[in-house]
Amino acid sequence: MAENRAALVGISLGCRNSTLASSGVRRELDQSASLMKLTPNIDDIGRKSRLIGGIIASLCAIGLIIAWTFTGSRTMLVVGIILGITGPFMIFEAAHGWCVLRAMGMKTPM
Repeated sequence: MAENRAALVGISLGCRNSTLASSGVRRELDQSASLMKLTPNIDDIGRKSRLIGGIIASLCAIGLIIAWTFTGSRTMLVVGIILGITGPFMIFEAAHGWCVLRAMGMKTPM
């Protein structure tokens, strides 16, 4: 009875076709990952500005984290960590010519 309900819903109970089902799911995930390529959506000016901004943000992050070691200020640490994540991501955007905001449909003025 439980197997019939599971078959109707599409749930595998570890039966004979579980390896086929897992390979099909794996293949589908591989195909969807290959479709999600980062198509360039910014020009050279946007790339340069993101690269410069990313370098500045990364350097500020390093400075704030070093200053935190001397002062112990949580604010410096939190801002340093945020800039430490944002800076390399901006450098990644510049390297690939891709902007996450533009990919979500927002217009950026550059």
